[in-house]
Amino acid sequence: MKILLVDNDPTLLKFLPPRLEKAGHEVITASDGLQAMDILSDLTPDAILVDYIMPNVDGKTLCTVIRQNPRLSAVFIAILSAVAAEEAIDIQRLGADCCIAKGPFDRMLVNILDVLEAPKAAADRCVGGEVIGRAAVSPRRITHELLAAKKHFEMILSRMSEGILEINAQGRIVYANPAAVGFRGLSERDILGRRFAEVFGVADGSASEEALRPSAKNKEVAEGQVVLHRNDHRYGMKVIFLEEGTSAALVILTDFTEQHRAEKALAESEEKYRNVVENITVGILVAQDGRLVFANHAISRFLGKSVEELFSEEDPFGFIHPEDRSMVLGRHMRRIKGEQAPERYFFRVFDAEDRTRWVEVSCVLISWNDRPATLNFFTDVTEQLASQKALAESEGRYRHLINVAPAGIYEIDYRAPKLLSVNDLLCEYSGYSRQELLEMNPLDLLTEESQQHYLARLEGLAEKQQISDTVEYEGIRKNGERVLFRLSANYHYEEGQIARATCVVHDITELRKVEEEKKRLERQLQQAQKLEALGTLAGGVSHDFNNLLMGIQARISLMLMQVEPSHPFYRHLKTIEQYIENGAGLTKQVLGFARRGKYHVQSTDMNEMVRQSVSMFGRTKKEITIHLDLDEALPPAMVDRSQIQQMLLNLYVNAWQAMDGAGELTLISKEAVVGNKEASYGDLEPGRYVEVRVSDNGPGIDPAIHQRIFDPFFTTKERGRGTGLGLASAYGIAKSHGGSISVESEPGKGAVFVIRLPATEDAVVKETIACDEAATGNETILLVDDEEIVLESGRELLQKLGYKVITAENGQQALDAFRRKKGLVDLVILDMIMPAMSGGEVFDQLRQIDPEIKVLLSSGYSIDGEAAEILDRGCNGFIQKPFRVEPFSLKIREILEPSSGFPAEPL
Repeated sequence: MKILLVDNDPTLLKFLPPRLEKAGHEVITASDGLQAMDILSDLTPDAILVDYIMPNVDGKTLCTVIRQNPRLSAVFIAILSAVAAEEAIDIQRLGADCCIAKGPFDRMLVNILDVLEAPKAAADRCVGGEVIGRAAVSPRRITHELLAAKKHFEMILSRMSEGILEINAQGRIVYANPAAVGFRGLSERDILGRRFAEVFGVADGSASEEALRPSAKNKEVAEGQVVLHRNDHRYGMKVIFLEEGTSAALVILTDFTEQHRAEKALAESEEKYRNVVENITVGILVAQDGRLVFANHAISRFLGKSVEELFSEEDPFGFIHPEDRSMVLGRHMRRIKGEQAPERYFFRVFDAEDRTRWVEVSCVLISWNDRPATLNFFTDVTEQLASQKALAESEGRYRHLINVAPAGIYEIDYRAPKLLSVNDLLCEYSGYSRQELLEMNPLDLLTEESQQHYLARLEGLAEKQQISDTVEYEGIRKNGERVLFRLSANYHYEEGQIARATCVVHDITELRKVEEEKKRLERQLQQAQKLEALGTLAGGVSHDFNNLLMGIQARISLMLMQVEPSHPFYRHLKTIEQYIENGAGLTKQVLGFARRGKYHVQSTDMNEMVRQSVSMFGRTKKEITIHLDLDEALPPAMVDRSQIQQMLLNLYVNAWQAMDGAGELTLISKEAVVGNKEASYGDLEPGRYVEVRVSDNGPGIDPAIHQRIFDPFFTTKERGRGTGLGLASAYGIAKSHGGSISVESEPGKGAVFVIRLPATEDAVVKETIACDEAATGNETILLVDDEEIVLESGRELLQKLGYKVITAENGQQALDAFRRKKGLVDLVILDMIMPAMSGGEVFDQLRQIDPEIKVLLSSGYSIDGEAAEILDRGCNGFIQKPFRVEPFSLKIREILEPSSGFPAEPL
């Protein structure tokens, strides 16, 4: 039979293969699981003998990897276990066929040969849990304790969300916890034994290899960022070197891709706790009168001498180390004399290969052939003592790992209740020292509401209810601050009751703030989208309404030009003209909400704007007490003065109505600077702003309607006290200027409207007063408009002013007429919004035909948006419908005679 023997004990590897080969078997050996995996890549043996606990890849993992390989699925596997008396081994879960206890060599050899002789019979014996040869092995307390510690850390490692890998000195992966396996989506068989860069396929292989190479400065930890191939996830990579000067290391991978979770994993290292008590031999010696009178076979094998040779030695105690000989023989003689001497102690001996070994001896005074003698039980504890040292060092490494993990970790005893251990990050989360936390009642770390939740969960767990292992609590730091954290727990029960838990804690306070801010911004975006849609509709309706008002205004102007003030109809015509102005004012408010109400932007002194608007308002509302707190160092703002004045008056009227006609109105101005962080959570660009705060001492605003107060036609006032357009118009005006308006209010505490408008370094532009007299002319004008009512009334009005008029209903007609009359047209009055060909396209083609042609834009919209772009391309002027004949005539003369002194203000 072809046999693969896998064991890290060099003595076993030396002596067992010859005995198996003598029985007719072919034996191949491997000193650990990693070497065995390399051998099995090309070899298909008949049977595999696997040591249960080994360095690098242990027997348990190796069995799992073997059974994952279809080629090796039928190979007979026998576990060789030195811990069979301390730990029950589930061979079916491991995929093994039987388990043979390690013990005295001869007895173990017989058991191995029996199993190889009849493997099926051995498998049938072990399927019920029997361990072949376990009766010859005594339980060991230290092994039991080490196995318990090992299981404890295995459980922590298996529950961590961080990926943990162990890289051996040759740079190969020898352990991967479930999280690490899940990161790559491969099985353990595809990961173990390979190099890190091979398995994870990092984008920057050189960076990862450099991080895994021991630093010339002997740095203990190397950190870096690598990108794994799977779904292009980004992981943090932390390397902790285990042995100075070698590549043996722990690699901790933390997923940083998601991020408002934040997350919840504790980086734990792979299974490091080795079962160090292997191949323990127990020998028996009887000493009497300075000689050995009895020795069993275990001692013989251990010392490498036959029993006869031991008895015939001139110095029967020559196997004792010279430095310990005096102590051992002295205690032996005192016991023979009946004096007190330690019954159990340690000393050094030389074994069969002349190596120094530590043994533990238990001594009993007996009678041998009617004379006193000592019965001595020898146990080889060299590996045990070495393991205790390694365990202390390993524990230190794991404690270090827990303390550098990116999560708070603690163990709790629910029966006390008290914390048993905490890591550094938990101290940082809570603000308490480690000692303070260990002395506190854990409930004192929670708010009252979270305490109730905590106790309710414990009751549910005690009643065996299905409760998630993950929960969120609100805690209280030592300084009184509230902190929100997410807790994942692994519960331990004793006698059916919850006793302890190991918990992993993540501070999610900032994460929750980000989530809440995200929801707020989503609501804000929905509100802005709703207002944008309403604005588009309102702007279109206002444009068409302005065109209608323009037709009426033109007809009224024609009639007024032909009647005297004494005419009976003159008063009626002027009244109609006033109604048209009122209608135009209403459309201006709607256009303001639609962000199409910005006409002429100038550098403006906002303090002066506030004083003028307050003075105008105060003259009509003397029952309102007005307070001003204006910053005289306030920078100017780039605004349309008429629109800002309208916005301020709308806010004053809103405050007056809220205060039911009497109260206090306070206006404050100051400079505000919006930084990158504030801008990222709002709707302003970073920079300097002029801030104006309009506050009243009215009843305040119900929080339920905060989201609706800027909606058009929304009002809480009774019928006849408002249209609901005032605040909507103010919102649109602020937004169209690249600014913002917001409200701060609580019921019973009044309301504060905060306006922010972009500041400028430009000097303030002084206002000019336009002349209000009609001007005439005799030039030729091309009038272009797709509205028949505007086209006809406009033609008659221009003719009444003395101009020769050519009309066109659309852009193509206008271009055709201009080509026919090339050189004869002095001015084109061009509608901006037309079907088929827009005003902007017509303007561009007119300038191609005649670069010097003068063009006056006319639109039911304002100068903002497309009209401003056309003006920037060289258009000569803009006038908004509806307009009266006097400013219209002056605007025409301003363009035709730019040096005549006519006012240059846009209309």
